[in-house]
Amino acid sequence: MDYIYYRMYVWYKRKNDCAIVNSILFITSVKFFLCFPIMGIVIAFFESDKNNMTLMLYLVYAILMLMHSLIKYIKQTNSILEKYKHSKYNRTIHNYVIYSILPISVIGGILFYVILYKTVIIPYALRGKFFFLIDC
Repeated sequence: MDYIYYRMYVWYKRKNDCAIVNSILFITSVKFFLCFPIMGIVIAFFESDKNNMTLMLYLVYAILMLMHSLIKYIKQTNSILEKYKHSKYNRTIHNYVIYSILPISVIGGILFYVILYKTVIIPYALRGKFFFLIDC
């Protein structure tokens, strides 16, 4: 993720755009969708017909991912820039490969979540089991 942050930072800096914020948002989006299947399964345990916590839990998840990325990359921007400034991958990995990571993570994360939901949550009736365990 650090190398992707570096490449996005350099690209936005060349375009005279707000490099830190845009790079952090890009990394946060990628991390959100890569971890989406795991978090989706966890949130499915909390779903129930009585309360609608699903949207709130996804919002908390997104805010936590954003805060983690903000804290990490604001503190480490200079060290990441120094670390990858002379990397051999700067010339071998094209920009379109870096840009295609976000759509691939969106498609892959959602697809993997749907597969897990249909093969684990629905067959084993795990939706809302957290509140069932508390009531017992």
